[in-house]
Amino acid sequence: MKLRAIARATDRSNAIGAVELLCAPQGLLLTYLGTASWGEGYAPGALTHGTLITVPYMALHNARVDGEQVYLEIDPELTPLNRLVLTDFSAGNSLHPREKLKRDRMIWITSLVGAVVIAILGALTLPKLAPRVGAGATVLAACLGGGVVLLLGFITSRLFDRSPSSEFLRQAFASELSRYVPKLQKSDTAPAPKPKPELIPSFGVLIPRTTAGIVITLSACALGAVLTGSYVLKSERNPNTALPPVAAAHPPPPKESLAESQIVDDATPVEPAASAAKAPEPEQPSPEDAKQAAIGSLRSGSSCSCARSDSLLWASAIPKLSLIAFNRRTVTRGSRDLTQLDVAAVNNSDEELKELSLNLQFYKVGNDGKRSLGDHRAVYYQGPLGPGEAIKWAIEAEGTVFELLNPIEGTIAPNGEGAAPPNAIAELLKANNRSVRLHGAMLLAYLGDPRAHKAASDLREALREDEAPYLDRLLKATQPLRVCQLQVVGNGSPREVQACIYNASKELKENVGVKLRALSSSVHPENPVAPPPLIDTERVYGVDKSLPPETGVVLRGAMPVEDPSKPLAFEAWADRIDLLR
Repeated sequence: MKLRAIARATDRSNAIGAVELLCAPQGLLLTYLGTASWGEGYAPGALTHGTLITVPYMALHNARVDGEQVYLEIDPELTPLNRLVLTDFSAGNSLHPREKLKRDRMIWITSLVGAVVIAILGALTLPKLAPRVGAGATVLAACLGGGVVLLLGFITSRLFDRSPSSEFLRQAFASELSRYVPKLQKSDTAPAPKPKPELIPSFGVLIPRTTAGIVITLSACALGAVLTGSYVLKSERNPNTALPPVAAAHPPPPKESLAESQIVDDATPVEPAASAAKAPEPEQPSPEDAKQAAIGSLRSGSSCSCARSDSLLWASAIPKLSLIAFNRRTVTRGSRDLTQLDVAAVNNSDEELKELSLNLQFYKVGNDGKRSLGDHRAVYYQGPLGPGEAIKWAIEAEGTVFELLNPIEGTIAPNGEGAAPPNAIAELLKANNRSVRLHGAMLLAYLGDPRAHKAASDLREALREDEAPYLDRLLKATQPLRVCQLQVVGNGSPREVQACIYNASKELKENVGVKLRALSSSVHPENPVAPPPLIDTERVYGVDKSLPPETGVVLRGAMPVEDPSKPLAFEAWADRIDLLR
C-alpha cells in the first residue's frame, strides 16, 4: 500500500518534508515529494522533488516504531537524506490539516447559520400555518428543524473526510514493513529530545534576591564603571607616563646585530650591510624550465610503436567467453535474503559454441563475516552462440555473495588472434543492456578498431554515474596518442618507469604530457559498474620532444608512490600537457 508521511525535524533526523513510501519485494520505494536536508543550527537547503530511491531492506540500518513516530535509518551511500522521523501518515488523497480545519469551519459555520435561519423561519411561519398549535410546540418544531440542519452538516463533514486516520495507516505501514524487516523494533513512546544547551548563561542565580542586596550590587557596578572610565581618560592624556621602578631597573637588552645574532626570522627579509661583499645572485630559471621542474619530465630514448594503448580493461588476457553480471539487487522475503541479477555470456572468440551451461553458487554471509552455502543455480542455452553474440539470463537465489564459473577455457591472443570478427562485435553495440554495449566497445578498442572511440563517445552521452570510470578508461585508450609497454620496476619509492608513447595521428603533436597513476588495486572488466579502485599517486610528466605523425619514442623516469607496501596497479595515458592537469 502506497502511503505518504511527513519527515519531521528532530535531533535524530537529517531530512524534513513530505515523502511517499511503498513496501515492495525488491525493497522500500522511497520518493521525495519536497524534502530538504536539515541539521541543528542550519536552515533547510533546496527541496528535492520527485526523486525515487529503491532502498534494499538490507540497507535499512535501523527501523523503529516509537509511539506516533516511525524512524528509518538508511545506508548513506544510497541517499544523503538517510535519517527520517515520519509522522502524519496519509493515503495521499487527504487534505493538509490546515486546509481540513478551514473546510470544517466553513461547514459548521454554514450549518449553524442554516440552523438559526430554519429555527426562526419555523417559529414565524408555523403559527400562521397551524393557528391552533401552541407556543411550546412551535419552539420544539423550530429546534427540531435547526437540529436537522446541524445533523446534515455533521454528515457532510464526515462524507468529505473518508480517509483512514494517521494512526491506522501508521500501524498498517509498520505491519507491512515487519514482513520484510523481521527485526523491526516497536515502543509505545517516542524518545525524549536531547536537552538543548543554553546559549545565554543564566545570571539570575547570581543576583541577590533582597532589595538591599540589589541596591548594593547596582551601586558597585556603577562605581566600577566610573573609576574605569576615569583611568582610561587619564591614560590617554598622559601617554608618556614613566615606567614603574621595577621595569626601569631592568632595561631591555640592546639589539644584537645580524653578525652577532644566531636566530633570524625567515618570514622577515633582512637587508645585508652596505660594507658586506655582495654575493652573486642565483640565475633565475625561465618560465618553461620552471614549468617542467614543477611537473617533472621523462627522458626520451629509442623509437618504438604501439598497436593499441595499454589499459587496465585488458591488463589480463581476455577470455574466450566473458560472463557479465549486472542489475544486481538484494531483497528480503521473510527471513531469507535473496539476490536478483542478470547474467550475460558474450562469445569473444571466432569459434561457434554449440551449447552453453553455467553454474552459479550463492553464499550467505553471517554477522561475523563467515560464509555458508546458499542456493545453487544452473542455466542452459541450447545454442548455437556465434562469434560476437551474447545471451542473457535473469536469476534469483538465496544468498548475498555468489561465484560464477566459466565453462569455456582459453583466452584471446595478445595480438587479437582468435577473436571474433570486428563486424560481429560491432553488433553488440545494439544490445538492449548497456553492460553488453560497454563490453562490445571494449572489445573493439582491444582490437584497434576505429569504431571503438565513437561507440564510447555515444555511450558517454547517456552517462550513468557508476559507469564513468569504465568509460573514461575506454575513451583514453582510444585517443590518437597511445601509451603502451608500460613497465614499473621496484618495490620502494620512487619506482623506475618506462613506457612507449606513439602518435597514431597524421598531425605533429607538441607540448605532449603523460599522466601516470598508481592505484590500490586493479579493475574488473567483467563488472563495468563496480566501484573504482582508490588512487594512491597521480603525477603528470612532460615529454622533452615533439612527436611527428606515426612516430613513437621510449620514455624513462621515476615515479614516487605514497605507500610502497601496497600492491599497486599502474596506468598511463597521454595528451596535451595543459589538458592533463
